[in-house]
Amino acid sequence: VAKHVVQVPGASSLAFVCFVGPAVVFSPLWQRIGLRLGKKTGFAMASVVMGVGFMTMMMSRTGDLGALLVPAAILGLGYAGTLIFPLAMLADIAAEDARASGVNRIGMISGLWSGFELLGFALGPALLGLILGFGGYSETIGGGVTQTDAAKWAIVIGVSAVPALLVFGSLLPLSKYRLDARLQLEAKRQSQAQHTTNAAVREDAVVVDTELLTTTNVMNADVTKDGELIGEASAAAQLASAQAPTHEGTTTDPTTTGSLSLPV
Repeated sequence: VAKHVVQVPGASSLAFVCFVGPAVVFSPLWQRIGLRLGKKTGFAMASVVMGVGFMTMMMSRTGDLGALLVPAAILGLGYAGTLIFPLAMLADIAAEDARASGVNRIGMISGLWSGFELLGFALGPALLGLILGFGGYSETIGGGVTQTDAAKWAIVIGVSAVPALLVFGSLLPLSKYRLDARLQLEAKRQSQAQHTTNAAVREDAVVVDTELLTTTNVMNADVTKDGELIGEASAAAQLASAQAPTHEGTTTDPTTTGSLSLPV
């Protein structure tokens, strides 16, 4: 598109920067969307964004540089999500398969994934070649060749409308994916159970602290009361000692009925 339709020097490099920049910058955003809404929903959203980017690429037929760079940026934004979510969902599928079958088959599943990925890499250029052939595209070797209007339309359609249809069509089989919803439900239940357990632990801790505080207060009150009693007894003993009569050099005859002091 940059070479035969837009025909602006450096358009390919600018389009590449506009594509890669959003893909790198907005990758954390897709991660947060996946954590909040789920991997399936995030994948569907990224696919829609990418499909919209492909459709807007149709505007590049005008030859305007902006009509190429804006779709490239939208494609980069969606492309980041379509890279993150499938790989994360692949790990979930492998883990679920291992739990259901009792056999770890991550190698087989990854090989199957890579095989279909390579098949897509082969079929894509072949399909684009067919479209360009129908449009009368002329291959350029060495010197530049001016493409016909039909060939330019074939180039634009081959990199915009056709990929958009494939991306939007992929949403149908994606809608049948049920594992993500079940994993989200299990995670929610585990979170609620953990929250209930933590609440129970906190409640038990409060009860223990209350009982300990009550026991401490009772013990302090008993110690204070005992101290007061001891203090009162000590004060009474001191008062009695102070009030008792004492006479030096006298003795008391116990045989008398009264108190008689005799000189010694």
